[in-house]
Amino acid sequence: MKSISSLIIFVLAFIFSVQGYAQVNNEFQIANRLIQQQRYEDALPILERVTRTEPGVFLYFDKLIECHSQLKQYEQAIQLVKANINKNLNVGQTNVLLGNLYHLEGDTTLAYSTWDSNLKKYSNQLQLYISTAASMMDRKEFTRAIAVYKQGRDIFNNDLLFMSEIPNAYMQAGNYEDAISEWLTLIEKNPRQASGIQRLLLRYNDPILYDIAIIELDDKIDALEVSNSAYSSFYEFQIWLLLENKLYRRAFSTAKEYEEKTSNFNFALFNVGRKLAENKEFELAISTFDYYIDESFGEVKWRATEEKAQVYTLWAKHIDDYSLDFSNKREEFFGTAVNILDNLIKETYT
Repeated sequence: MKSISSLIIFVLAFIFSVQGYAQVNNEFQIANRLIQQQRYEDALPILERVTRTEPGVFLYFDKLIECHSQLKQYEQAIQLVKANINKNLNVGQTNVLLGNLYHLEGDTTLAYSTWDSNLKKYSNQLQLYISTAASMMDRKEFTRAIAVYKQGRDIFNNDLLFMSEIPNAYMQAGNYEDAISEWLTLIEKNPRQASGIQRLLLRYNDPILYDIAIIELDDKIDALEVSNSAYSSFYEFQIWLLLENKLYRRAFSTAKEYEEKTSNFNFALFNVGRKLAENKEFELAISTFDYYIDESFGEVKWRATEEKAQVYTLWAKHIDDYSLDFSNKREEFFGTAVNILDNLIKETYT
């Protein structure tokens, strides 16, 4: 009988605790929506109630401090943070909040010492490096944030940590050269990251940033052996940057140089030819395919010949679409395309 009664009491206690948690979580979600609507005064009493009920949940406490901060109630927030530290509640993360509050009050010296001593005391907690640097980034302390990220790398002996965060911090600080250096280091360590960095650079869409990257890549490529796994990634990355910056002739010469440095065709120049045609650089595009026609045989030569005919066709259509036919070039280019294809058919069937 006693065992049954104990089981019933346990089940009821569990049900009530689950219901209590659900109630607190629902209230927190309401407060969070109010914060998103910048209704901090309305969110504050709800978060005070939630944190009293669940004082050990850092997420709830973090939002409470955010509310006080947005209302510029810094001294009150500092007292709450210190009280939680004294109660030994999430001390590492709470010290990050304390440093942030000191910075908001204008006492940067105390903010720096709080953050630094906290990292020294809890040096083995990776999350603290992330949250401390993020807090510094919010306060536009970019150089210090970078130092924290690099400190984390050293402590955990992992050069691949924070490979996106550090370049972003350099970019926020206006230090393009070091941002590019970090990205290129990532590609060198993991060539498959090149496409992701290309997508990132597209979001910046900054020709000056592209120019710096092109120059940095010159040095990187010169320092690598052809056999290095990053060699092709660096060359392809540079060609992409040149095309993005509309440096078409240099993209052509770089792709040709890359093609000539590898023992087998890598088709970099072939791909550049297609991009040149898309950008209406028809004459230069024809030169790219002429390279393969002159330097290859069999299927590679036939593919290049087809592409060359296609460029002449596109060129003729471009003249037609924009009414540029002042010297009967349209018919000439269509005729050239047909002749190229006729000769190709004859060649392949003999």
